[in-house]
Amino acid sequence: MALLKKITGLKVKASSLTEVIVATVIILLIFGVALLTVDNLLFNTVKNSTHKIENELTEIVYQYKNGQITLPYSSEENEWIIYSEEVIEENQKLVVFEAENKTSKKKVTKKTVAYEN
Repeated sequence: MALLKKITGLKVKASSLTEVIVATVIILLIFGVALLTVDNLLFNTVKNSTHKIENELTEIVYQYKNGQITLPYSSEENEWIIYSEEVIEENQKLVVFEAENKTSKKKVTKKTVAYEN
């Protein structure tokens, strides 16, 4: 340090221990808040994901089209209740497969043309 002072003629100003501790605490607080926010976002994304039940409904529609299941159909998958019904929309007979979450009441629906067996 003394050599640097002789060569450049500049005085190097150092921070006190208190300033370093305060800066570290502030950085840790910001990091903690950011970590909790990211955790909350990831938790909500996983909680609200309907990919599994959409795949299950697609599989059930496939089974219906290939005569592997009969109507009316109902089943339960984890927190989801799956059921089907025939409806007529615009003079066309459709089968509606619907899944409803027991806790959040969220609904996922798939429609297909009704097949005569």
